[in-house]
Amino acid sequence: MRCLAVCHTELVVRLLDAVLTPSCELDVLVESPALARRFDEADFGVVVGDAKRVDTFVRADLTPGTCVIVEDNGRRSLRRVLQAVRAAGGTLVWVLGTTPEDAQRADDLRQTFPEITSLTLAELTGPPLLVELGRSVTRQKVQQYQRYLSDADRVLIMLHNDPDPDAIASGLALRNLLRRTRQTAIIGCLFGVSRRPVQPG
Repeated sequence: MRCLAVCHTELVVRLLDAVLTPSCELDVLVESPALARRFDEADFGVVVGDAKRVDTFVRADLTPGTCVIVEDNGRRSLRRVLQAVRAAGGTLVWVLGTTPEDAQRADDLRQTFPEITSLTLAELTGPPLLVELGRSVTRQKVQQYQRYLSDADRVLIMLHNDPDPDAIASGLALRNLLRRTRQTAIIGCLFGVSRRPVQPG
């Protein structure tokens, strides 16, 4: 999993590095060359650029599967940064606030940017962040499959030969994830099901 952190302070960069690595590949985007020089010896990548510009995120190799964490430094430019992230293709976006007011501001921003999630420094220092990032990546993959198959009238979910109950349950779960019905997603196998349920003694 790759994370791109848009940061304004060294403390936040160091916290993200401590919490996310080695589980995540971390890259940091900063606007200050002086701040970037403080991370010359770091194990993560550093990009210097204007976070309000789309081309900065393109240069930072932002993809829809990249988790973007934007530090809220209280400036008005936060909205423009989020617009640039969205325009560059970012879909997994967190706004990291340091005060309760920042969390309230992130909630207000969610009306314009429904894809963002607010996060506090307290949440950042614990394992729930990694769990949430993993869930979000999974959600993004599921949405990708749903979009990929959205134009198909019918889908065939093929199980292995002589499927066991786990395989059948997996097929049903996949059909549910794809938001399909029995008519639009058929579950099948080549040679049928030969296993019979065990009758109680």
